Amino acid sequence: MYSVFTIQRSNRILIDQLLSDDLVGRQSLIQKDGTPFGHEGKIVIVLEGSPEALEIAGKILKDGAEKLPEEKASSIYEKIKDEEREADSGMGFLFG
Repeated sequence: MYSVFTIQRSNRILIDQLLSDDLVGRQSLIQKDGTPFGHEGKIVIVLEGSPEALEIAGKILKDGAEKLPEEKASSIYEKIKDEEREADSGMGFLFG
């Protein structure tokens, strides 16, 4: 399971709060500049993990972030996963 959030750059402290949570901090958290995804001046956060961790993350971020609707979230999620796959295949080429 995953969720995608956007936060203002000025709210970066929320990322530290996510990472410091005992459960959420052990999940997969990716943060990217939001500009390439149509969110100028924001940070995009992709959190993959258990339903419990996503629920806690939602509570931590409730006042300072926007949870993206499924359609937008899945588009951003796929773009980021494509970037990771391309990076992985490039490393395989270098060290293969």
